[in-house]
Order: sequence, then structure tokens, then C-alpha cells
Amino acid sequence: MSVCWNDLCNRYGPTIADEAMGLVSAFGFVWPEKGEYLSGKESIHLPLHPYGVTIRIGDRVRDIVSDGLLVPLLEIPLSYEVSLEFLPGIRVGGFGGVEKYKMCVRAVLEGLHLPHKECIRNNLGKIVYDSATGRKVHAVVLDRGALKRQTGFFSVFFNAKTEGTPIQDAVFSEFKALAFASYDFERGTVQQECFRDFLSACRKNASLEDEHPDKVLYAEWRPENRSERGKASRMRRVAEAYQSRISTTMS
Repeated sequence: MSVCWNDLCNRYGPTIADEAMGLVSAFGFVWPEKGEYLSGKESIHLPLHPYGVTIRIGDRVRDIVSDGLLVPLLEIPLSYEVSLEFLPGIRVGGFGGVEKYKMCVRAVLEGLHLPHKECIRNNLGKIVYDSATGRKVHAVVLDRGALKRQTGFFSVFFNAKTEGTPIQDAVFSEFKALAFASYDFERGTVQQECFRDFLSACRKNASLEDEHPDKVLYAEWRPENRSERGKASRMRRVAEAYQSRISTTMS
């Protein structure tokens, strides 16, 4: 088995690892090898940069519904504790300096009724969208699993505010609908034609370069913070390595 399978097996056991591998294959993607995926403390990530989305396999974060947390376009439970998700790609960096970044961190934590900590540094992104009053920027936590670990289980699940996701629902509604239609939850099967429609819509709306800031999905990570550039460079290398092996039938 691959290094990625061993990674999942060590975390969740062979049954979950096998199911995750089967799902990735059913969606038409090859299983990643060493250097083709990102491994974090709560999850692993398969970046699909041409489509502006990422496959996340890892700890589920239940019971919190808030626009302060990045919401999956599609979540498929593998067990009570683990799920496979398709996450939208959003912009990271460009908050206008450290102090403005800290202000955004405080605002997000206040919105979730969580204590003020610098725990979500390097874990904050922004959704840029058009509204009736003009261009808006909305900050969100990128990795909900990391927030759970960094702020503490009890504070997240018992103090966090559940308020719905009207901003993300509006911005990503097209992709959520297509993603949801791509999987039959009753039968546990992938609807290939619907999934191709989903990928086609994502690729059409993914910004692969900085010259296309108006597109909804974002397929690059180019933070302004110098300390994050190494991580950004690694993500690009991983994405390029994995992309070279992604099934061409899904293009």
C-alpha cells in the first residue's frame, strides 16, 4: 500500500483507509503517493488546483454551523469521527499587515463565541464576493479540525455559536448543488456525469493566476506573510506533483 494509505491506516485503521481509497478512485482520481498530498494533525489534503478545490480526509467537526468556518461543498461521512470532504479553494494572505490580520482573527473568534487566542494564525483565509453594497471580504477559518484542537474540545462544541452560513451558501451555491448531486448517499455511489459537471463548473470558475481576482474559487496560495511562503511553496509542489497523475478523463 502507499504511504498515504499507511498514514490514514495509522490514524483511523485499515477499514477507513480502504473506504477513503475506494471513494477517491470512484471519483476518478488516482491515490496519491509520497510527495503528492499534504498531511496535517487532523487530516490529509489532496489539492486539485486546476479545479480550485481540495479533497480533505480527516476528523469531522460536527454541530458547528457558522460563516466563520470554511464549509465543505460536499461531506461524505466515513464513520462517526471521519469524513471525506471537497473544500472550496479560497484566498490566503493579503490582509494588509500583521495588525489587520490579528483584527480579523479576533473578529472571527468573537463571532464564534470563542476565547481570543492567536491559535488560528496561518489558518485564516478570505472569501471575496460581490454584494448589493459593493465588493466584500469575509474572513474564515480554513481548517475546522485545527480550530477544534487549538481552542479546546469543550469551548468549540459547547460555546461556539451556530448561526448558519448565509455568505458561503450564496457564494458557493452553484458548486454545492452540483457536488451534492454527484453522490448518492443512499446507495453510496458516485454519479459520474454529475461529478463531471461539478468539476467543469469548478474549473471554469477557478482562478489559477492573480490576474483573475473575480473568480469565485482560488487555486493558488500566495500569502504576503514571509513566514508562510515556505508552506505555500510546498503546497504548490505537492499540487503539481499530484496533478501530473490525476486521471485525464476528469479534465
